[in-house]
Amino acid sequence: QRMKALASQSLSGSVTDTERAYINAEFTALDAEILGIETTTTFNGDALIDGTFNENFFVGLGAAGVVNNITADLTTVNVAAVGGDVSTSGTAATAFTNVTARINTIAT
Repeated sequence: QRMKALASQSLSGSVTDTERAYINAEFTALDAEILGIETTTTFNGDALIDGTFNENFFVGLGAAGVVNNITADLTTVNVAAVGGDVSTSGTAATAFTNVTARINTIAT
């Protein structure tokens, strides 16, 4: 949400180039933090939130010896860094669109 607000601020015509540089510095720092979270969030050595995790877990035997599994399919969850910057109005517009799409994906 903060990255979306920063992209919106940079997109507005009311900020100076100096202010936009500060906005961009915060935006890129948050983006780097997201990348760090994505790469270090693991379960048994497998990445959880990079869109690749899909495992079945044995939870016991049911009636008549039927195997009960729980499937943890996180292949639709990808919190990868947005990339890019908000150093210009044009790049801010692209970043705003990308951040909004990423928020919607994660919310879903």
